[in-house]
Amino acid sequence: MMRLLSTGELRRGKRLDALVARALELGWARQTSRASHVAITDAGRSDLEALLCRIWPGWREARADLLAAELALDPRGLRTLRDRARIERGPALPSLANRRTVAAAVAEHTKVQLSAEQRAAVEAVRTTRDGVVRLRTPSGMRLRVGQAELGLALWMDSVGEVALPERAVAAIEVLEPPRAVLTVENLAAFVDLPAPPGVAVVYVPGWDTRLAVRLLRALASTPRLHFGDLDPAGVEILAHLRRELGPTAWFVPPCWRPYARTHALPTGTPWAALPPDAPQWVRTELVERARWLEQEPLLLDDALGPALDAATNEL
Repeated sequence: MMRLLSTGELRRGKRLDALVARALELGWARQTSRASHVAITDAGRSDLEALLCRIWPGWREARADLLAAELALDPRGLRTLRDRARIERGPALPSLANRRTVAAAVAEHTKVQLSAEQRAAVEAVRTTRDGVVRLRTPSGMRLRVGQAELGLALWMDSVGEVALPERAVAAIEVLEPPRAVLTVENLAAFVDLPAPPGVAVVYVPGWDTRLAVRLLRALASTPRLHFGDLDPAGVEILAHLRRELGPTAWFVPPCWRPYARTHALPTGTPWAALPPDAPQWVRTELVERARWLEQEPLLLDDALGPALDAATNEL
C-alpha cells in the first residue's frame, strides 16, 4: 500500500495479485493501458493515506528512511532497513562465538537465517556450532590442544570414550596417532563393537559428518575404515567421506552376508550406484531385491571382532 501511495502505481505480480484485485474492487486503483500495471485513483490516495495513518502511524518516517537508503518500498526493503538498524545498535562481537550468539546480536532471533546484510556484518567472526565428536582411543594415543599435551588413557579408563568439543578440535595436533581409524555410523556400533588393538573408533552420526571430518583431517596420514548401515544412505555417506577425506576402506565382512536372509528390511529409497569395492552379494541380495541391513545385529556376532582385526590389519 505504501508503494502504491508513494509511486502512484503497482505492477501485478504473484505476491501482489490479491492486493491489486482488492484495490481495483474498492476503487483505489484503476487499470492502465499496460495490462501489468494499475494506477492509484484520487479516492484511493485519500483512503490509503487515512488507512496507513491509522494502522501504521510511522509510515511516512519509514518511507523517508527507505528512500534515503535507496531501498525498495516493499517488505524486503523494510527488513533490510531493520537489519541495518539492529546491526548499528548491536554490541561489539568477539572473534569467536557460537552461531546463536552471533545471530542474537544482529538478527531478530537466534534461529533465523541471516540476511546478506547480517552475514556481511559478522564475516570477521569465526562462528561455531559447538558440537562434540566422540571417539574411543587406543592406549598411547596423545594429542596437543593449543599448548597442552594430553594423554587419553585416563579418559578411556575412566569413562570409556573421549569427547572433544568443536573449539578443541579446531586446534588439535595428533602427537601419537593410532595405527588405523574406524568410523561408524550408528551410536550402538560406536559404543559396543570390539575395537581392534591400536585402532581409534570415531562416531560419525549419519550425515552429521562436519566435526568428525575436521578431526579426521588431523589424522590424514592414518588409514581409515568405515562401517555403516548397508543401505542407500550408508553408501552415500561412505561416498561423502571419501570425497572429503580421500581413500577410505569399506567394512562389509563376509560374516554379514547370512543376515541378508534373516534380517534384511525393505528400502524406502532407491539404491545409488554402488562403489567398485562393493561385494557382489550386496548387489544380488540387497540392491536387486530392494532390501537393506542395519549394522546393529552384527554387533553381538562372535565373528565381528576377528573380521575387524583382519580388515584393519589389511589397511
